[in-house]
Amino acid sequence: MLGLIIALAIIAFLVFMLYKKVNAHAALLISGLLLLALAAIFGIGDIIEPKKSLNFAFFDLFEVINQKMSSTLAGLGLTLMCIAGFSAYMDHVGASYSLFKVFEKPLQKVKNPYMLLVVSYFVVQIIVLFIPSHAGLALLLMVTLYPILIRTGVSKLSALSVIGSCQFIDHGPGSGN
Repeated sequence: MLGLIIALAIIAFLVFMLYKKVNAHAALLISGLLLLALAAIFGIGDIIEPKKSLNFAFFDLFEVINQKMSSTLAGLGLTLMCIAGFSAYMDHVGASYSLFKVFEKPLQKVKNPYMLLVVSYFVVQIIVLFIPSHAGLALLLMVTLYPILIRTGVSKLSALSVIGSCQFIDHGPGSGN
């Protein structure tokens, strides 16, 4: 119960900092460190393994962050950075515009551009089977599908809603949900 009260207080503090326009990265870091410190002070959960402890509680907080960052960044983080770099490069060289040029003639025959949203949703549901990463698929769709939908007359929010809702359905064990 104490852990829940502390967590809710930290979340309220985080919301207050974000409301006061504190830098989001700094606010999240401060909230996380405060949450770790309070968990260590009140003995809620094991913060760090005794073998990896630096024998000083203040330094142990940063050791936890170091361990979590190392494991997360080495796996998923680097993969997402590669995908983001690829999508930024493809946008920079104009690949998304070239892709639209390929589809321009067939798409001119579609009278209602919002019918493309329905078709796009089903196409994306097939792609989800092969790219189960939420962020990776979203970055890929922002480079490929988004420019096509925008240039055919679909509003930006509608195009983003198709991209954002592509991972709402579980497709199997590879799904992140």
